[in-house]
Amino acid sequence: EPVGGGGMGIVYKARDTRLGRTVALKFLPPELTRDPEAKERFLQEARAASALDHPNVCTVHEIGEDEEGRLFLAMAFYDGETLKRRLERGPLPLDEATDVAKQVAQGLTKAHRQGIVHRDVKPANLMLTGDGVVKVLDFGIAKLAGSSGLTQAGSSLGTPAYMSPEQARGEEVDGRTDVWSLGAVLYEMLAGRRPFPGDHDQAVIYALLHETPKPLPSLRVDVPPDLARIVARMLEKDPERRCPSMADALADLRAFRNEPGTGTVQRAAAPPARRRWPWLAAGVVAVLAAGGLYLALGAREEVGQAQFERLTEGGGRELFPTLSPDGNSFAYVKAGEGNLDIYLQSVGGDNPLRLTDSLADDTQPAFSPDGRQIAFRSEREGGGIFVMGNLGGSSRRVSEIGFNPAWSPDGEELVVATEGVSGPLARTGRSELWRIVAATGERRLVTRGDAVQPSWSPNGHRIAYWSVSSKSAERTVWTVPAAGGEARRVTNDTFLNWSPVWSPDGRYLYYSSDRSGTPNIWRVPIDEASGEVRGAPEAINAPSESSSFMSFSADGRRMIYATDDGRSNLEKIGFDPGRLAVEGELSAVTEGSRSIFTGEASPDGRWLAYQVTQPRDDLFVIQPDGSEPRQLTDDDAKDRLPRWAPDGSRILFYSNRSGRYGAWTIRPDGSGLEQLTVDTGEPLYNPLWSPDGRRIVFILGFKGTALLDLDDLSRRPKPLPLPVGTGVFNATSWSPDGRFLAGELTRPGIAVYSLDSGRLDRLTDSGTSPVWLAGGRALLYLDRGRISAFDLRGRTVREVLSPRANSEFRSVSPGPNSRTLYLVRATFEGDVWQRTN
Repeated sequence: EPVGGGGMGIVYKARDTRLGRTVALKFLPPELTRDPEAKERFLQEARAASALDHPNVCTVHEIGEDEEGRLFLAMAFYDGETLKRRLERGPLPLDEATDVAKQVAQGLTKAHRQGIVHRDVKPANLMLTGDGVVKVLDFGIAKLAGSSGLTQAGSSLGTPAYMSPEQARGEEVDGRTDVWSLGAVLYEMLAGRRPFPGDHDQAVIYALLHETPKPLPSLRVDVPPDLARIVARMLEKDPERRCPSMADALADLRAFRNEPGTGTVQRAAAPPARRRWPWLAAGVVAVLAAGGLYLALGAREEVGQAQFERLTEGGGRELFPTLSPDGNSFAYVKAGEGNLDIYLQSVGGDNPLRLTDSLADDTQPAFSPDGRQIAFRSEREGGGIFVMGNLGGSSRRVSEIGFNPAWSPDGEELVVATEGVSGPLARTGRSELWRIVAATGERRLVTRGDAVQPSWSPNGHRIAYWSVSSKSAERTVWTVPAAGGEARRVTNDTFLNWSPVWSPDGRYLYYSSDRSGTPNIWRVPIDEASGEVRGAPEAINAPSESSSFMSFSADGRRMIYATDDGRSNLEKIGFDPGRLAVEGELSAVTEGSRSIFTGEASPDGRWLAYQVTQPRDDLFVIQPDGSEPRQLTDDDAKDRLPRWAPDGSRILFYSNRSGRYGAWTIRPDGSGLEQLTVDTGEPLYNPLWSPDGRRIVFILGFKGTALLDLDDLSRRPKPLPLPVGTGVFNATSWSPDGRFLAGELTRPGIAVYSLDSGRLDRLTDSGTSPVWLAGGRALLYLDRGRISAFDLRGRTVREVLSPRANSEFRSVSPGPNSRTLYLVRATFEGDVWQRTN
């Protein structure tokens, strides 16, 4: 049903029948379809909005074109009303006005960091949702940094009442124009009138260019002088005298509110950022006013009256947060000077202290129960578990093995896994749990079954962990007696369940799961002593698309966690296989908010096949110039790692659509879905076609690589015979002549396996996912987020391509003749948040 329209779009409330959700569809008006500038402006809005991923920015699900050639955006549909509608009832209370301004500033700060200026910030474009979250809407005239833009000097797209002077004059603008507009909006929220009123647009523009708005205290006596000064600073006509950035405006608003991020350690009250607006009736469906979008989203299932707040704001991603027992400070991991280091920050501050400064990566910190020590994983001195004081300084190694350490309640022991994890998908083998005495390093085995990311229960009875099933590859949360014994299952479904942590009272087990579509926080009631689950999972619904690595204060009143707001897309770059060197610059193949995991070029170079991981694992094809994207699979099955047949007629991938992971094929047009392998009782991953198309290899459970002759009617795979002591070898690429396999070892490094002799040649001590170049003389592989090359003749290594800041490459595929590299590059963005009761 239509819910309204504005100058750049008509909006309908609609139903997404594939995912079963209500959405808003914004269509380009039919009369403007033939207007190239309007159409390009609409596409620019889509690119700008879909590139953003922030709780205070409207979620754009996809962009498409219907059968009549009309472009549309599919967006979230929110319960609530716009600020414009709210202001019709008069000015806002001080705390609500500053809260709205702060949330808008948070969303725009993220946009500005990604080079996007909104240029039309106004009450009609600010949605106040039913759960107290402000959403910035309608990036219809946003300008991406570095683009040629649709409006040049002399044009003044925007709304006059909220334009900055430089925008009204048609000059080039930057983020400071949004600072001005937000200042005008905040002025109106406080005063109940615009700073530059007028009967018509020209009168408004004259006022904003030549007149000074009335001081706020003269219009409203309870406006504090400090807040009036903040607004006045935002409304400085000269951009050089104005508040210099949206981040600075946000800092000013936080300082006025005495909130974390201002250097203040103690806080008088819990933050109101996620309060429910007292004037907003439940179930109100927004409508569209001229110039703004009103979107609605069904009410969330919420546990308690919790409030959420961001604790870190820097670029990049903060990982592995751990909260001190008193809840006053937290440690986390962030990329420092070329490596990962551990930082300490006050919950109420924004000046982190670097605790580690070794040249090796230091990660996975964990506060001891008394708050005096921090255990962590380090790659220094050959790697292991180390312990340091809570303010850093000297450290000592406790164990040569171990990842993701967790303390026993008495602080005497640590439990660790033998494989470290930073997400639910990247697993290389089976992991065990070991208990380690912190003082002596003495250790004993807890469980031999696959187990990672342990968490010790508060009374010491049980240890929670997650594992990958050897039969179905499910990510399942378990608990096991701390002394060892029979494990009890906590989750029993097909979702990605991981990152378990006990509540401090032992009554709940919290974990991250994608059961609601994206990884968010869930909990189950549980008996700590027996591990018996006593109820259904309950959603916490943190305000982020991906939340994990939870940590609690001792009293349970505060929980912190990490978000993953990054994105990954396909890119391409020219390559000279003779020199093993790239040529030219990276260019985008895909753009937007989809998370792409891997991509591969077809044999003729006309298409790329790739996998997305959100909202589900599905397969797509697209042309190398980014045109004609086509979705091949669209259901609840997890379809992964597409590989082209040598003749390009089919795409090989693995999927759990039969109940257990196996090899499947599909045609590039999405037809002809067939299962290629029979169920052998073991899951099958990462199938690869031989150059002649007569054999495939794949990873069989945790047993390593197996070979299948497609002419064998039994379709029974045969494990590769490996030399004794080499560990598990996972093949990732066939040599062009079909005689060798390149792959990765569970002990770090890449290797080449001879199918003729059975010999395994270890090439490096680091790196993953090697792939052969045309001609067979060299391999490309991933190494700590970079692309490296191994020359098989000279047995030399050279770096081919380093990613930009706060990003890494996650896959590389040489096109035909290896003249173009197709890459998946992931950008890192994520913060530490807190939830308070």
